Amino acid sequence: GRPIAQVEEARTDCERNIAEVFTRILAGYRVEGVEFTVGPETRVTIRLSPEDVRVESVRFSTRLSGLSSDPARTFFERDLAASYDSFAGIFTDVPVAAFAWAEPILTAELVEVFGARFPGFRLEVVLTPAPILEVELKIAPALPVVEGVKVEITSHSLPQIVVARWAERARASCAVVAGLPLAYVRRHQMVLEERCTELLDAEDISRRLDLIWRVRLNPGTTTQARVEVEPERYSLEIAGRFVLADETVLGARARAGIRPSPHWEIAGELELDTGGRGVDLSVSAVYAASPDLSLGFTSFLGADGRFLWLRYPTGPRDFFALKGDLVTGMLSASMAFALEERLAVEFKVDSARQYRLAFEFYL
Repeated sequence: GRPIAQVEEARTDCERNIAEVFTRILAGYRVEGVEFTVGPETRVTIRLSPEDVRVESVRFSTRLSGLSSDPARTFFERDLAASYDSFAGIFTDVPVAAFAWAEPILTAELVEVFGARFPGFRLEVVLTPAPILEVELKIAPALPVVEGVKVEITSHSLPQIVVARWAERARASCAVVAGLPLAYVRRHQMVLEERCTELLDAEDISRRLDLIWRVRLNPGTTTQARVEVEPERYSLEIAGRFVLADETVLGARARAGIRPSPHWEIAGELELDTGGRGVDLSVSAVYAASPDLSLGFTSFLGADGRFLWLRYPTGPRDFFALKGDLVTGMLSASMAFALEERLAVEFKVDSARQYRLAFEFYL
C-alpha cells in the first residue's frame, strides 16, 4: 500500500532489513542477496545458500512394538528397510543448524510419507542432528489388525485327503499377515500373497514333488486365505460315482497321469462299479492344443474299446466333450459342471439316444 517512489527510495534499507531477519530465523542458511523489483506488484527475490555443515548420511534405528508374530515382523522390517533410501532423501543436504527450526517440518513430511507407504501404523520420530543424522522410528500397529488367519487348501489335480496333510504348512506360511494392521494388509495384499507363496515354494516337499502354489487373501480381522496347490508334472484323482441311466449304478474311479511335456499327458484310469462290468482299466494319451481344447485317445486294456475324444474345459470340473467309439462307431456328447468344490454332475447322450446322468464326488 506504500507509494512506489517511497519504496524505491527505501530499497536499500528494505533489502538490508529482510536479509537480517532471514539470517536470524533461518539458521543454517546464509542470505547471499536480496533484490527488489519495484512496481504495482513488487517482487522480492532472496538468494540463500546452505552452510557447509550439512547432513551427509542418515542412519535409521527402529523400535517396533505390538507385532507378536515373527513372520509378520520379519516381513514388515524388510518392507520398511526398502523405504530407508526414500526417507533419507528428506534429510540429505539439510544444514545441521537448520534443524533448530526445520525439525517439525521435516518430521511431519516423514510421517506423511510413512503413512502413505505403511497405512495402519503409528509413527513417532526422534532426530539427533549431526552430519550423520540419527533417526529413531518408534512404530506400533493401530487397530483394527488381523487377529487370525483361516486357511483353506485345495487342489484340482490331487485328492483332498492328500493336500489336507499340507494344511499346517499352509497355515504357517500365511501367518505372515497375523497381527498386521488391516489397512496395511489391504494396501500390500498382492505383495503379501507373493510372500506366502514364496514361503510355501521354499518347503522341501515343494521341490520333491514339483508343487506349484498360489495364495489368495481376503483381508479382514479374520483373514481368509485360499491356498491352491497343483503338481507341475503329474495328477491324481479319486472319485466316487452315482449314475442314473437304464439302471442305477454306484462306482468309484482312480486316475493318475504324468505330463512329460507341457502339452502331453499319459494317464491310466481304474474304474469299479456295480453295473456288472466289474473292473475296467484304461490308458489315455492327451494333447492340450490350448487351455480351452484337449484331444485324446483312450484304450481299454483287456477289452475291445478304443475312443477318440475332444474336450472343451470351462473350469476345473466344468467341460463340454465329444467322444467317438472307434469299434462301434457310436458318437456321444457330454456336459459337466461343478455343483460345489468337490461335487460335479455330468449329463451324457449318445447316437443311440441313450441318456446318462452321473454325480461324482471327488475325495
